[in-house]
Amino acid sequence: MRGRTMVLGLALAVGAGAVAQTDLVSAPAAVFAPAYDTVTQASLRNLATALQSYALLEGDLDGVTTEELAGWGWEPTGTSAVTLWVDGADFLVVAEDVRPGATAFQLAGGEEGVTGAHRVSRDLAALTGAGLDPGVLIVRGLPAAAERGPDQA
Repeated sequence: MRGRTMVLGLALAVGAGAVAQTDLVSAPAAVFAPAYDTVTQASLRNLATALQSYALLEGDLDGVTTEELAGWGWEPTGTSAVTLWVDGADFLVVAEDVRPGATAFQLAGGEEGVTGAHRVSRDLAALTGAGLDPGVLIVRGLPAAAERGPDQA
């Protein structure tokens, strides 16, 4: 009995902390957003593996489609907005769960390897044209913001 009371008290404390930091309307999003973000990051890592596998077999990513990526084991979730830019063997992906409170993440890769998935500011997501509607958009050519490189941003 004491254990259940302690667990309930802890859950209420965490919930109250989430509500105190946000308004009441977005409180559920604040609680579940970390779970959405974990799924998005895992999906990006799986996408990177599928893209590298495709590029290894085909030589580049210029002809890649969502259906071909599914053949390599990657399919987007129904709540993910994924924008993929490809240019030869190089790629840049911005992905976000479309549910409230989720974070946009970016992953880039090519012949020299893959960067880890990291958070992207809303400004960068808007700058790169990443959408917030569920689905996958594949764009041929890298966005201008990506071509400058991280040290020139």
